[in-house]
Amino acid sequence: MKQIVGTDLDFDPLAGNFLFDALDQSMENLIRQAKTDLDRKETNPKLGFDETTGVTILNQDPRWIYIREGAGGNYVRMELQQGYNYSIDHNQNGNEIIDYEINPSGGSINNNITIKQQN
Repeated sequence: MKQIVGTDLDFDPLAGNFLFDALDQSMENLIRQAKTDLDRKETNPKLGFDETTGVTILNQDPRWIYIREGAGGNYVRMELQQGYNYSIDHNQNGNEIIDYEINPSGGSINNNITIKQQN
């Protein structure tokens, strides 16, 4: 019976396939990002009433009108300049929405607004 003995010299770390197509991977990432940006531009801001958040957005050029009325009678109406991007955290007696974006350009957020309402 023959016994096979291995040494450290028998190990070839370069024998594996470490190469991948970086161009294909980069293209996939760019396509994914472009789709995300396009989806955001098509849906942000969603005009009209959003049943999920209870927010109404109106386009009154040159302003966005943000309206939210809570079940407890809390009411907010803000006029926001359309040249800027907004992130809104709004708490109406525990009914909270976080990071509600009005960001039609898909760029960085210029303004962060926090609203806390309690009866």
